[in-house]
Amino acid sequence: MRGRLICLTGIDGSGKTTLAHRLSVSLSQQGTEYRYVYARFLPMLVRPGWMLTRQLFLRGHDMNSDYVGYSSVKKSFLHKRSLAKLHETSVLTDYLIQVTFKVTIPVLLGANLICDRYVYDTVVSDLAPDLDYSPQRVQEVINLCFRVMPRPDLVFLLDVPETVTLQRKSDVAAREYLSERRRIYSTIAADGHHMVTLDGTVPMDQILNQAVAVATRRFSPKFYGHEITDN
Repeated sequence: MRGRLICLTGIDGSGKTTLAHRLSVSLSQQGTEYRYVYARFLPMLVRPGWMLTRQLFLRGHDMNSDYVGYSSVKKSFLHKRSLAKLHETSVLTDYLIQVTFKVTIPVLLGANLICDRYVYDTVVSDLAPDLDYSPQRVQEVINLCFRVMPRPDLVFLLDVPETVTLQRKSDVAAREYLSERRRIYSTIAADGHHMVTLDGTVPMDQILNQAVAVATRRFSPKFYGHEITDN
């Protein structure tokens, strides 16, 4: 009864949300219903701790006006192994609870979901930069998540240069913020997660057509179960 799980990942401003909505409509029109789900990590259980940390250690440091300084102070605070482990465990536990109701239960009950952000984005945005993950550790944490969270049947990575997303979004912290995360996404895509990379700089209609074509091929009876290498 397990449903299909398609995920869209990538840096801010790459077009994930727009594509996710349109892809759910397009695939549903082919006869199999898909539902859009926003699965980005939202701090809930960890919020009080994060607020206290900002008051005690990050006061006077603003992520948007000085990302490099803000990030440096935050990494210094999390340099202690005990604090790093607490941060990692609390974020993953909080996210597991959210995913259980948003993704895991619906998929196990047969729902087909288009996830706007998922495990990859949580690791890339909320853990890897602050905890200075090595590429190996990034893979370990992602695989750890997939022991208790559904592994996607198909993942699209929307890749765009930092200069493009800075033109699209005015609320992005800084170019360094984007570059740091884009580099990690590229590492994940190259390390065996079978992501289909889409060029986020081309018109959205073209991106949508490519995504629909890949998904249709991936879930057709003839090709189901085979690795998709479209780029």
